[in-house]
Amino acid sequence: MHFFFWMSLFAAFRILVLTMLMIQGDSFILVEVISCLFHGLRLDLSVSGYLFVVPLILFPLTGTGLANIFTRIIKTYYLLMIAILTIIMAGNITVIRFWGTLINARALEFATQPKEMLASVTNIQIVIILAFIT
Repeated sequence: MHFFFWMSLFAAFRILVLTMLMIQGDSFILVEVISCLFHGLRLDLSVSGYLFVVPLILFPLTGTGLANIFTRIIKTYYLLMIAILTIIMAGNITVIRFWGTLINARALEFATQPKEMLASVTNIQIVIILAFIT
């Protein structure tokens, strides 16, 4: 169940990015959309597998007398991972709108220059990103 949550989250993000690109004027044929989803599947499976390792290791410990503690650790882990991935995905959506590409080393160079980074976004975009993060 948890594994499919991550897979669904990544697929939804990929569809959102494709939708954003279409809104910007890029056109895709159905074969390209399916190809994008298919080729992203390997990466989604990989990241979902990595995200699933910690709960998989902790799950057998939930059957012990310390079940409540381990259940809280797993819930905290999921909330932390969701928060981190949401920040990354929100950043990707913002960057793709301006540069037509996902976050990469070039985009991360601007992280050391917050004034220049903030100069490229409007106030409403900042509010939307902050609302999306919280």
